[in-house]
Amino acid sequence: MACTDCLRPTLQRMLLKFHVCIPIAAGSLLVGVPYSISLLAQWLYGWPNKPGFRKYTEALKPRRIYCLTVAVLEMVKYLQYGKLYIQWKSWYRNSANSKYCVKGNVMEMVQDIADCILWSRETGHTFNIDKRNIVLIGHSAGAHLCALTALFLAAESEEMGIELSKQRDILTSVKGVVGLSGVYHIMNHYQYETWRGVEYVSTMHKAMGGIENFEHYSPTLFVKTLTEDKLAKLPPFTLIHGTKDTIVPVESTLQFSEALTAAAVKASLFILPHVGHTELVTDLMGSNRRYYHTILGCIKQGINKVTAHG
Repeated sequence: MACTDCLRPTLQRMLLKFHVCIPIAAGSLLVGVPYSISLLAQWLYGWPNKPGFRKYTEALKPRRIYCLTVAVLEMVKYLQYGKLYIQWKSWYRNSANSKYCVKGNVMEMVQDIADCILWSRETGHTFNIDKRNIVLIGHSAGAHLCALTALFLAAESEEMGIELSKQRDILTSVKGVVGLSGVYHIMNHYQYETWRGVEYVSTMHKAMGGIENFEHYSPTLFVKTLTEDKLAKLPPFTLIHGTKDTIVPVESTLQFSEALTAAAVKASLFILPHVGHTELVTDLMGSNRRYYHTILGCIKQGINKVTAHG
């Protein structure tokens, strides 16, 4: 009995310490970790666009903290594609699949794509490229830029900074546009990002030069401004999107497809069940990937229509 009495205070202290540690650990996990992650993300990519100290109070709102933490954790799972990314980087030096660059605006990126097409026309023979049958393919922001490039070339836009005759020559080489999980209506996507609480860390609105330019740089809306003769110059579009895309909702592609169809522009639409945002591009990097053959099959169907168009 004496030994038991001696142990009792020790056990009580251990139980008390245990009961105290659980709330502290739970608080750190449920509050400390999310706040640390989201504040770090905002510090790296930009605080809310509010005057003075209000940007910090906005940054500390619980819903924004929760949404940013979820968004960051979603990005962490893409580390599994690191090996594929390194392989992809070893294959290609340039790509239209990257995110919007905060150091440039959307028109500079569109001009870069036009310059790439022009370069392919002038030097393609060196690499056995058929300069008369170029297909633009892009993922996410890249899909938006490819679509916008074709639309601006068809419109013979002065913003391109390219003489009209050369714009016409460039467009005649583009026999198709393939968009994977594309952003085609900037305002709708900005509102979706606001709902997710990531609009201030996103580079999209910065690349557009402000909300006032959203409509002009939205392919879904821009195609409606083209006249029949300019619409006739557009190549066929192949649009592919997954139903489980939480980064760019599938509605983005559905709306653009409807706009193209209403404008009598040839368009093929493929909606893939159970496919997320990143899988549409990463699964094309290896034939052993789960959706490789499905996605490639959709692209081939679109290319067949491109050939028929040509």
